[in-house]
Amino acid sequence: MKLRLNGFENEIIFDNENINVLQIEDAKCYTHIIGILNQKINGYENNEMFLLDKNEEEIRIDKNMYMIFDLFNIEYNSKKVLNRIYDVISENIQNSQELKMEQLIIKLRNYLIEEINELPFEFVMKSEISIQELLKIFDLKIDNINYTNVIERMELL
Repeated sequence: MKLRLNGFENEIIFDNENINVLQIEDAKCYTHIIGILNQKINGYENNEMFLLDKNEEEIRIDKNMYMIFDLFNIEYNSKKVLNRIYDVISENIQNSQELKMEQLIIKLRNYLIEEINELPFEFVMKSEISIQELLKIFDLKIDNINYTNVIERMELL
């Protein structure tokens, strides 16, 4: 991925091998860039900043970046962070344990059906449940109480 800023000659290239540092000495320019980035992360469109994939296609910044303004008050259990964690867990389960997970979900569904059949009502139930939905049911969250200093909090993130 790379970040393209209109008015700047160089692009910022993101990969797993390097850490990018953008040093902006001009206060007005810094304020402007942070404002644009914040808008993009919050889902607002503008024509000054673009996140591009390998094929030079624009991808949404709000879906692919997380911006930290305050190191002391990082919200680890925000929807954006948890969804990314759920994606990783779902991917891991699908790659290694998909059949086992499906069997467990079927057992749970069959148990619920047995209990429902005892009632004199007709019910409708989803026939499929995703791993992400299951993680949300169990309210899986990061326990961040043990991470107290700034370095531990950044490492956790």
